[in-house]
Order: sequence, then C-alpha cells, then structure tokens
Amino acid sequence: MLPNDDGIDALLRKYLLGDERYAEICHTSGGKLLTDVDFSSRLSMAADDLMEDFLDDMLTASEVDKFLSYFLLVDGRRDDLWLIRILRRFANSARARPRAQQ
Repeated sequence: MLPNDDGIDALLRKYLLGDERYAEICHTSGGKLLTDVDFSSRLSMAADDLMEDFLDDMLTASEVDKFLSYFLLVDGRRDDLWLIRILRRFANSARARPRAQQ
C-alpha cells in the first residue's frame, strides 16, 4: 500500500537520492507505477524539486553527498541541472534589466 500524497513526495526524494529501501514504491502493484503517467510525472517533479533545492542550498550535507554521488549519475540529470541553472540566470538577468521606456 502506498502512503498518502503527503508522504509520497518524501519517499520519492529518498528514492532519487539512492536509498534502496524506498525502491519498493516503484514496484508496488506488480510494477504498475513504473508505467503510471501520474507517478512518472510525480517522480519527474520530485527530481526537478531536488535540483532546485540543490541550487538553493536547501539540502543537508548528507543529501548533497547523495545528490552528487548518486542522483547526478543518471543520464540526463547533469544536463537538466545545467539547464535549470541557465534558465535561472536568464530569469534573474531579465528581472534586473530595466524595462525600455515607451
């Protein structure tokens, strides 16, 4: 049985950081969750949140270690992190620029 919505995000975060004890959430109901669109979206959002927290220095020292040594090893995640970092810089520079007077 899966935890409620409040607990699933915490479990996904631990799973993404390499804690194998939480791998079972991906295999519940005979692997149904692996192909469930809502679950895939939720996992993707949890990964994005984790990258945002990393960039905002919101992770504990232990989480940073797991983020660097496990999370970023998955194909595409370094590129995703780079893209988020670039988008943030662009957004910050756009906010800092004065608007052209009309």
